[in-house]
Amino acid sequence: MKKFYSHRLECNVQQVSIRKAARLFNEGETIYIIACNMRFDNPWSFPCPASKKDSYEDDFYKYVDDFIYYNCDSERGKYPNYYVKC
Repeated sequence: MKKFYSHRLECNVQQVSIRKAARLFNEGETIYIIACNMRFDNPWSFPCPASKKDSYEDDFYKYVDDFIYYNCDSERGKYPNYYVKC
């Protein structure tokens, strides 16, 4: 998976699969979600930080469904990518 330095978060981030993102979310770790066609350090779209302790939703997949409904389309991308700090 992709690994790079994020100037916005000032640390290295790594792209992870949806399964790993769900596991980390349920363990209370912070993950970052962004539509697939958007760059991580894009000036117009910030990755959405998500963690179980700071979220309105306890179920990861319902949270992702809400993200897709409001943030994914034909221009920004049809599905989200998931990232974690490393």
